[in-house]
Amino acid sequence: MIERRLAACALLLAGCKGAAVPVEAPPAAAAPPAIRVKATPPTSKDVIDAALQSHGVPLSVHDSCRNVGTEPTDTTLGRYMSGFIAELDPESGKNGIVTSVNATDGGWVCRLTIQHRAGDDVWSWGVEFEVGKDGVVKPASYRCIGAG
Repeated sequence: MIERRLAACALLLAGCKGAAVPVEAPPAAAAPPAIRVKATPPTSKDVIDAALQSHGVPLSVHDSCRNVGTEPTDTTLGRYMSGFIAELDPESGKNGIVTSVNATDGGWVCRLTIQHRAGDDVWSWGVEFEVGKDGVVKPASYRCIGAG
C-alpha cells in the first residue's frame, strides 16, 4: 500500500505520464458503540450517565436541537448541555438537574433537564431520548427540550 503511494508520488513529481496507480480510499469510520443503561427501567443515575455518554451526538440529530446551544458554535449534545451547566451560579437562585423516566410499549422515554431559577431569570434545558427494553439508547431518538 505504502509502496503504491510512493510510486504514485514519484510519478507526479517526475512529471511522468505513466500508468495511473490506484490508491485505496481510507476505511470508513467505525460506528460509535451503543450506549447501554445498567438497569431496566433506567434509574436517575442511568439517565445522567447515558446523557453524558451522548456528548458526541451532533445537534443535527433532530430539528428540536437546531440553534439551542449557549454559543453559535455548539454542534454536539455535549457542548449544548455543558454550556447550560456552566451557566449555573450557585450563589444566585436555585439550580438543579432533574431526571424522569416514563414507560412506553417499546421501553422508556428518559429526560435530563438542567434548571435555573433566580427571580425573573428562569430557564430549563435538556435532552430526551428513548431506551429500548434491551437497555440500549435508540440513536435517532434524541430531542432537545426546554425553554427560557
